[in-house]
Amino acid sequence: MAKPTYFTICSRNYLAYALTLGRSLRKADPNAEFVIFLADERPDPTATPDIEFELVPASELPLPYFSDMAVRYSIMEFNTAIKPACFKYLLGERGHVGAVYLDPDIYVLRPLDHVETALREGANLVLTPHALSPLDDGEDPDDLRILRTGTYNLGFAAFSRSKHSLAFLDWWDARLAKDCRVALDDGLFVDQKWMDLAPSYVSDTTILRHPGYNAAYWNLYGRPIEISDRGWTAAGEPLYFYHFSGVTPGDGTVYSKHQSRYGVEDIGDLTALLHEYLTQLDRNGNSFWSRQPYAYALPHDLKGVDGFVRAAFRRRFTELQAGVEFRPEQLEALCNETCALIRARSGMPITNLTYEIWAQRMDLRRAFDLSQAEGREQFNLWLLTSGVSEHAIPTRLVAHLRSATKTQPTMARNSLVSVFLHALLKLRAIAKPIINRLPESWVGASRRWLQALMRRSSNQFVQPNIPAEPPDEDGTPRAALAVYGYFNAESGLGQAVRREFRALRSAGLPALARLINADQFLSRENFEFDFDEGQTAADIHLIHVNADQITNRDTWADPKTFSPHSYKIGFWAWELDRFPDAWKPALRVVDEIWVPSQFVADSVCTVTDKPVHVFAHPVPLNFRSRSQSDARRRFALPDGVPIFLTIFDFNSFIERKNPFAVLEAFKRARIKAPNLRLVIKCHGGQLHDSSRLELFDQLRKVCGVHIIDRVLESDAMDDLYTACDGLISLHRSEGFGLTIAEAMARAKAVIATGYSGNTDFFDEEVGIMIPYTMVDVEANAYPFGQGARWAEPDIDSAANALAALARDPLRRRALGMAGQVKVEAQLSLDAVGRAMAARISEIRAQLGS
Repeated sequence: MAKPTYFTICSRNYLAYALTLGRSLRKADPNAEFVIFLADERPDPTATPDIEFELVPASELPLPYFSDMAVRYSIMEFNTAIKPACFKYLLGERGHVGAVYLDPDIYVLRPLDHVETALREGANLVLTPHALSPLDDGEDPDDLRILRTGTYNLGFAAFSRSKHSLAFLDWWDARLAKDCRVALDDGLFVDQKWMDLAPSYVSDTTILRHPGYNAAYWNLYGRPIEISDRGWTAAGEPLYFYHFSGVTPGDGTVYSKHQSRYGVEDIGDLTALLHEYLTQLDRNGNSFWSRQPYAYALPHDLKGVDGFVRAAFRRRFTELQAGVEFRPEQLEALCNETCALIRARSGMPITNLTYEIWAQRMDLRRAFDLSQAEGREQFNLWLLTSGVSEHAIPTRLVAHLRSATKTQPTMARNSLVSVFLHALLKLRAIAKPIINRLPESWVGASRRWLQALMRRSSNQFVQPNIPAEPPDEDGTPRAALAVYGYFNAESGLGQAVRREFRALRSAGLPALARLINADQFLSRENFEFDFDEGQTAADIHLIHVNADQITNRDTWADPKTFSPHSYKIGFWAWELDRFPDAWKPALRVVDEIWVPSQFVADSVCTVTDKPVHVFAHPVPLNFRSRSQSDARRRFALPDGVPIFLTIFDFNSFIERKNPFAVLEAFKRARIKAPNLRLVIKCHGGQLHDSSRLELFDQLRKVCGVHIIDRVLESDAMDDLYTACDGLISLHRSEGFGLTIAEAMARAKAVIATGYSGNTDFFDEEVGIMIPYTMVDVEANAYPFGQGARWAEPDIDSAANALAALARDPLRRRALGMAGQVKVEAQLSLDAVGRAMAARISEIRAQLGS
C-alpha cells in the first residue's frame, strides 16, 4: 500500500499554524505529501510564494450547500464542517489510498509509523481517544467534559479508501452540513460528537492507544512528556506528535487557555517543546497571517453579534439552501424580523436577533420572562441601555427600540431599572464562585428578591441627581463639555482618554463622551459610560487625538454633535524636543492645547502663542488584591526570586522604547544577581515583524527572560504588576511615562531614564534615575526625528541599579511606598480631575457661560 496523504484545514488567519505543522511533518518524514484545505478564499498570490504546499479552497470541494454553510457556521464550525468533504476529495476524486487529517496546531516529531501500519494492514479508520485513563482530579477538563465534547479527539483521524469508509464519510458529511455546531445542550460539539458512533458504523476501526499520538493538555494527566537521549517521549514511549491546542502565540507563559490543570511551571520538559513551537509559529509568519481577514465573515460592524446573527439564520432556515447566495442586507432584514417564537399582542416586538441574544445568555433568560409583556419591555430596555454596548449592536438593528422610546414614556422612565438590573447581572457573574458556596436557601431567596425587584413599578426608581446644563432658548439640549477619543482602544491614547474622562466626572463635571473609531485598534476595551450620539450641543470640545489627526475632522467631528463655533481644546502627546513642522496646521483648529507633561509643553510652546496647559494622565489607585504567589502562578513565573518588568508597544517605536538596552542591562546585572528574572511585556508587533523577530531571537538566547507578547485585560495587567518586584524603563524619550506611573501607583520600585515627561513625577526620592547622554535621533528611528535629540541611557548604571535592587528588598519596598505617595498626591483621578475642572470653569467664565 502506498503512503497516505496528510492534510489539514484552516482559514487564512491560521496559515502560520498549518505551515508549522506541514514543515514539522516534512522534517520528520521527508516523503510525506501534505495538503492544506482552506475554509476560506485563497490568499493574495503575492503573499504565497513561501508556501510550498498545495492549497485547496473549500469553494473547490463538492459542497452543494457551500454558501448556506458559510453563513450558518462560525469560522470554527465551518472549518470542522468541511472535514469529511476533504477526506472524500482525496480518497474519491483523487484516488489516494489513504488520508490522514491533523489539526493545524499539531507539531510532528517522528514519522507516523503506527498510523500507516494500521492502514496498510486493513484498518478503514484510525482514531485516538482523548484520554487513556480517568480524569478525576477535580480539574478541567474532566471525564464529564470529555463525554460532552466527544470520546475521540478529531484533531487526528485517518481513513483508508474502502466502501465502508466512503459510506461513513457520506453519512458524516450529510450530518455536518447542517449540524456541525457548538451546542452542548443539544448533545453536539462540531464534528467530534458524531465520531462517537464511528466504531459502531465502520468495520475494522483501529483505536490507537499509543501515548505518543495526540498528546495534549487533555491527556497530559498520566502522560508526562520528557526529553532524553532517546528524544521526546510520552509516558516513556516515543512522542510522535504533540497537539498544542490553546497556546497563545508570543506568550510562553500560557500552556493552554482551555484548561485549568496545568500552568507552564507544571509541565516540566514540555516547556522547552512549547517554546520551540512558539518560535516556529513566529518564524512561519504568524504576525502576518493572523491579521488576514476571513472571507466569510459578516460585515465588520456585525462582528459583536456574529454568533447571534448566524444563530438567527439557522433558526429561520432549518433546512439547507442549495446554490443560494445570502447578501448582508438579507441577513439584516432577517435579524429585524419579529421573532415567530414570541407572539406578543402588544408592546415592542422581540426580533430574531434580540431573541438569540436572550436565548444564548442564561442570566438574561432568568431575568426577563419574554412570555410576559413586562418582561419583554424590561429586556428591550436592557438592550438599549446595556446590550448595545456589551455586544456592539449596530444602531440599525435596534432602530425599532430607539424610535419606540420616543412614544412610550413608561419605557423611558424604566431605563434606570434596566441599568440597575444589568449591574446586578454583572455582579452575579463575577460573584459566581462565592454564590456556589452559599446555602441554596440563601441563593433561592436572593433570586426571588431579584425577580420581585424586576416586577416592581418603575416609578419607584428615580434618576440620580447629576448636574445638567439648561437647554438653549429653543429647547435644544446643551452640555458644558464634550470629550472625543478612542475610548474603546487598547492603546495608550485609549487608556489616557478613559482615565481623563473618569477624572472629569469624579470632579462633578457632567461631560459627554464621544467615541472615535479607529481601524488601527481592535477596540476591545470596555468603557462604563454611555456614548453621546444625540443632538446635544457642547460649549467646549476636548479632542483627545494627536495633532496629526485633529485636522482630519471627518474622523471625529460628527456634524450632528460638533458645534464649529465652540471652544476647542486639543489634548496632544509628543515624545521629542522639537514639535514637527508638519503638524503646525493643527494649531489653527484649536483654541488651546493640553499636554500630559512639561516636557511636551516646552516642545509645543516653541511653535505657538496659544495657551498650553499641563494635565497629567490620571492614574487610579484601586487595584485587585491578590498575593504575589498567586499572580506569579498565573504567568508561570517562579517564586522566591526578584523579577523586574519592562513594558512597551511596538507601535510606539522600538528605538524610542529601547528594550534592547533593557536586555543588555539585565544580562550584565545577572552576573551580580544570578537569581534575577526579567519579564518583557509587549504587543503590537504584527506591523513590525522584522524588529519583533530580531528582539525575540535575542531574548530567547538569555536565561531568565519571560516574554508576554499580547494585549492583556486590565485584571491580568494588575496581576502582572503584582507578580513583579519592580519596573525598568530605559526609554530614550517619553511624552509622559504611563507605565512608570502605574508601577509607582502599585508601590513597585522603578528604574528609569532621568529624561523627558516622566521627570514631572519621577525623581531620586521615588526611584533610581539612570544618567544619560543626549544624542541625535537617527534617521527613520522616529517620525519627524530629523534635527531632534533624545537620551541614550547609561547601561552600566542601569545594570548596577538592577543588581542592587535585586539584592535589597527593603530598598525596593521603600522606593515603592514613596512612589505610591507621590502618585496619590499628584496623579490621582481626584487631583487631576479637580485641576481640569478648574480650567474648564475658567474657560466658561471667559466665554460668558
